Amino acid sequence: PEPRLVLGHALRGIATSCMDISDGLLSDMGQLIATHDGGATLHRHLLPVDSELAAAITNDEAAWRFALSGGDDYELLFTAPQHQRTAIELLATRIGLPLTIVGEITPTHGVTLLDESGASLAITHDGWEHA
Repeated sequence: PEPRLVLGHALRGIATSCMDISDGLLSDMGQLIATHDGGATLHRHLLPVDSELAAAITNDEAAWRFALSGGDDYELLFTAPQHQRTAIELLATRIGLPLTIVGEITPTHGVTLLDESGASLAITHDGWEHA
């Protein structure tokens, strides 16, 4: 894993919150929203799945579970107001790093996971938990 230091520094003044995904996307999203009065909706079909992971695991459901709950990848999870979308797109181009919108912050507490049709998916494991 390569820490996204350049991205982290470049997000100052754009992002309203930011953290690494060291404990898994679902777990870290839960930690991020715990500091706010609200929740988040994630769209499973928008999540990038590493090509090596997809090649190693032939079961699509298992690949998604790893993508959602695997940790130690140190990608950044951040939130930003919608009016910053153009700034984020320009930033991604400038630093040569693809950035993906995977969901949105909501007023409803908790993390909701949706499939392509908008149906809610069960979250059975949300990532690493420190003892």
